[in-house]
Amino acid sequence: MVSGRSVIRQKRVKKTDMPARLRGWIRRAWVVFIRTGVFVSGLAVLSLLFIWGYHYVLESPHMMLTDIDVEGVDEDMKMELISGAGLTGKVSLLELNLGELKRIIETHPWIGSARVERRFPHSLHVTVEKEVPVAVVLMDRLFYMNKTGRIFKPVDFDECPDFPVVTGVSTLSAESREQLRQAADVIECLGRQEPPWSVEGLSEVYMGAEDYVSLYFGHLDAEIRMAWSDVEGKIPGLKKLVSHLRENGRLGRVAAIDLNQENGAVVSMING
Repeated sequence: MVSGRSVIRQKRVKKTDMPARLRGWIRRAWVVFIRTGVFVSGLAVLSLLFIWGYHYVLESPHMMLTDIDVEGVDEDMKMELISGAGLTGKVSLLELNLGELKRIIETHPWIGSARVERRFPHSLHVTVEKEVPVAVVLMDRLFYMNKTGRIFKPVDFDECPDFPVVTGVSTLSAESREQLRQAADVIECLGRQEPPWSVEGLSEVYMGAEDYVSLYFGHLDAEIRMAWSDVEGKIPGLKKLVSHLRENGRLGRVAAIDLNQENGAVVSMING
C-alpha cells in the first residue's frame, strides 16, 4: 500500500525535474541556432567572395576582348558588324552572350548565317556566310533573292544589280514562296548550261499559271514557255529548234516558242 507521503514525494520529484528538461531543450535549441547561424554566415561570406571574384574576373584586363576575327566578309562589312553588335567599347570576353551576338549579326540583311565562338583569353572568332543573290524579284519594288528562293533585302534605289528579274510572282505569301522556290530551281538549272543558254544570258523569268514559266534571254527576242520542272529536259530540244530557225532565216520573226507540247513545240511568228 502506497502512503500519502510517497505520492507527495513523487510529485515533488516531477516538479523539480521539469526545469531541468526545459533547460536541456533550450540548450540544444541554442546549439542548433548557433550552428545554423554560423553555417548561414559562412554561406553569405562565400557568396560575397564569389560575387566579388566574378566581378573581378569580368573586369580583369586578362579577360578583356582585344581581338575580333570576322571570317567571310570584307573589312568594311567586318567593321559594320562589329559596330552593330556593340563590340567597340570595353568588353569582357566572359560577359559576352554568344547566342545574342549570333542573333544580332544574322539580322544584317547581307548575312545568311553566323557562328560565334570565344577563344581565350582575348579573342572572339566569328564565321559568317554572306547572302549571294542570284536574281532580283519584282513585286511592289525590287528585292534580292538567294539561291534557295528566299528574298533577303530590298534593292536600294542607287543600285543597278545585274541579275535576272523574276516577275509574275503572286501577292499571296504561301503561293509566292512556292513560286520563288521554283524560280530558284530554274536559275540553278540554267547555271549548269553553256552560253548563250546559261544564267548569264538570262534576262527574265516570268512565273506563269499552272507551274509554267516564260524565259527571256538576251540573245533571243522571244518568249520561251515551258514547265518549270522540265527546263533541263527541254533545253536540248530548244537548242536544236533555234538552230533550225536561224538556218532558215526565220529566227528574227519568232515571237514565242511553247515547249509544253507532247510532240515538239509551237512557234509563234510575228506577222509581216
